[in-house]
Amino acid sequence: MKQLICYLVVGVCFAVSAQAQQCEDCRYLSDVFDSVSVTAVQFGEGLNYQGNNQQLFMDIYEPVGDTVTNRPVLIFAFGGGFIQGDRFELHATKTCERFARAGYVAVSIDYRYNFDIPYGLLNGLDKEAIRVFFRAVQDMRASIQYMKYSADSLGNPYNINRDMVFNAGASSGGITALLSAYGDKANEWGQIADTSAIGIYGGYNATSANGPHAASDWETVGVISIAGAMLYTDWMEQGDIPAILAHGDDDQTVPYKDEATLNTFLNFAQVQLLGSYIVDTAAQNRGVCSHLYTMVGEDHPRNSWPDYFFQSIYARMLPRMKAIMDGKTFCCGFEVAIDGDSIQGVLNPGDELTVTSTTVNDPGNLSYHWCSYTCDGTNATTSGTTVYPEPDTVQYYILTAEDAQCVSTDYMAVKVVDSLPSGLTDVAANAHFSLYPNPANGQVFLTLDAHVAEAQLLITDLAGKAIVPEQSISGKQLLNVSGLAPGMYLVHIITEQGNSIERLVVE
Repeated sequence: MKQLICYLVVGVCFAVSAQAQQCEDCRYLSDVFDSVSVTAVQFGEGLNYQGNNQQLFMDIYEPVGDTVTNRPVLIFAFGGGFIQGDRFELHATKTCERFARAGYVAVSIDYRYNFDIPYGLLNGLDKEAIRVFFRAVQDMRASIQYMKYSADSLGNPYNINRDMVFNAGASSGGITALLSAYGDKANEWGQIADTSAIGIYGGYNATSANGPHAASDWETVGVISIAGAMLYTDWMEQGDIPAILAHGDDDQTVPYKDEATLNTFLNFAQVQLLGSYIVDTAAQNRGVCSHLYTMVGEDHPRNSWPDYFFQSIYARMLPRMKAIMDGKTFCCGFEVAIDGDSIQGVLNPGDELTVTSTTVNDPGNLSYHWCSYTCDGTNATTSGTTVYPEPDTVQYYILTAEDAQCVSTDYMAVKVVDSLPSGLTDVAANAHFSLYPNPANGQVFLTLDAHVAEAQLLITDLAGKAIVPEQSISGKQLLNVSGLAPGMYLVHIITEQGNSIERLVVE
């Protein structure tokens, strides 16, 4: 028996009617809606690692006030190393709320996890490992089946396009999404262990769907993995659905680049995981469209991440997913990039900021489109635009450049301050040095101008308190800022020619 529970999640943003008017061309990219409704539904059940039946639920997030009846669907699986977690985990709820406000129907799902260690010790750890992965994949596929069945046979109560479903997840949820997307043959699962081990769960073609929706398909049009991994990259084949990946290159939990074991029971089972860098490289070599957003210097995703960390991931996902919806690819022969860094100096209320972009291998027939995260009406259709960021805030802008077949995209976070601390002079326009990258999330290069032989470096907070003690520098320096808390800092360069200050954002 399916159970239904409804409740309302209200966000802080502009009025729905005003946003929908200003953001008509930014649907599926920006926050078009200011609130979402959430409905809890049982979509399946199955035997857990202890052999007991477990009911499985999903939370379905929908934008309030939306009248579109063929909306895309995001299925999202939480993280937890296959030993813990639930569909209420912060990363899952934040992602689903964000996508629902952009016009998606977003679904946070339960899945079965944990390990039957006595079974593994008795029958082989590899056989228990295949069960761990397979149960989660069964549950993701069952959730997809339920959504498609609701459109086909229940009157489409969630107003979805049943042929425009994306599966996604973070950490173990990202692993599950990749395995579900590319592990589409029984013999592939046989590379993990003897597939007879999954017979108790119905065998390869069975899911945890507990009703007539078990006959529906579980195909998706794209897969999104945040800090996920795969077991075997040869599961990806030419013609497979595209992948959108995000991963910190200093991840100590799920490997980014090296073959490694997940720090759980899978370590004992000697199950090797291939991180996002290896997955992305293999996809491109195998003719599968893929994009990898590398979060430089970042460890595994954590709930303490500031909001703009999450937004930077969404800003890479959303325009590429929209490209798929529009029947285009995001693996292009051209590439658009927003010029400059994201720190644009001191602005006063009402000041404007001109942003430009450069396109490499421009075919000459591109159309451009800008959207802002909070949907403030920035929807210019040229390669550059004028924006009006509010001081002491972080604001986000997405640029897309496209032709008839392909979409390239870039993203920019603008962080500005109303004024520098009292007693400090803003001489950034005449700075004797440059910082790159900025924002930084691990390391930053500081390069003195050619006419500056040596200088003194000091890094302070916005109140002028020294964070990094004064030190002598020359030429080009590599600064390690991984130990600094996320936020804005002031980099002071003291020379014989004068003093310079630049703002540095640490993500």
